[in-house]
Order: sequence, then structure tokens, then C-alpha cells
Amino acid sequence: MTFKSDVKTKHFDIGDEEAVYRRDQLENLLGFAGPDGLFDLFKNDHRALRFVDGVEVKAITPPPSFSAEGKLAILQIFGMASGKLGIAKKSDDYRDRFFGKPLPFADDGLGNLFVWDPADKQVKFWHHECLQGEGSPEALTLVAKSFEEFLRAVRVSKPVDSSKLTAGAKKVSFRF
Repeated sequence: MTFKSDVKTKHFDIGDEEAVYRRDQLENLLGFAGPDGLFDLFKNDHRALRFVDGVEVKAITPPPSFSAEGKLAILQIFGMASGKLGIAKKSDDYRDRFFGKPLPFADDGLGNLFVWDPADKQVKFWHHECLQGEGSPEALTLVAKSFEEFLRAVRVSKPVDSSKLTAGAKKVSFRF
């Protein structure tokens, strides 16, 4: 399974020093089997993916400090190479910062990650600035009940109505 037809992706370049892992090698490094849907994205090319247009997914449980609509932007999907945009590197970099042992596979470009939890097979959003702490269970909120559900839920973002950006307070001043 892959994304809907209107969701277009491009691959990042791989550096000369980067190794490309086969699925069994990557799963051996991780210590568990990953979701089939993730590896299906890399059948023909193992490089990390970026989206041509902005994309988002609506979370089942929105993070507390995010939009009430629960829409979360996705910047990139990590690949199967050994470099900085590889699943193995991201997993190693973040392993001790999560509650549990989820697999980071994508990010929003703001330091937050989308992770797949091998314990319950769900996709979650990790908010690195969670008020209870990034290692707390509250830092992980439910995005989709399976990886396949996550892939089906990814949508091209609608353009922002710029008139809404100027609504509200026009001027703020502070006097100390």
C-alpha cells in the first residue's frame, strides 16, 4: 500500500558514505519487525521521501497544544539508508527519549516525530515539547490504529486562507 494518487513524493539523495539496508538488516538493527506498509514505500528506492506538496494527517487524538482539528503536517518519511534521514539513525538518536520503544519513521519539520509502536501496531505522534516531558506517555498521541490506516489518511494540505492570518489582534504592546 502507498499514498493516495494525489500525494506526490520525491526521494532525497543518498550520500556516498551511506549504506542501504535491506528490510531484514534494518529489522535486525531495530530488534523487531516493522510495519509492511512502511517497507512497501521503499520497494523500488530506499531513499528518504519528501512530499512535493504539503501533506497532513488528521490525528485520532490531537496533541493538546495543537490545532483542535487535529491536523498534523508531515514533512518527510525516513528511508532505509544509514545516513541522517535513515530509520536506523533516527531510531538510534531518539531511542532513550520516548516512552516505550516506538519506531520513528517521519517528522513534521518542527522536531516532532511520527512513530509506529511495535507493542500495539499503532501510529502515534511524538510531541517533543510535551508539558509532562518528552519521555512521558502523554507525549505520544494516537494518529492511526494501523500503519495502513495512516497511509490512507495522508492528504494534500489545503492552502491557508491568508485573510484568517490577519484576523484577531492587530497590535500588542507591553509596558514594564
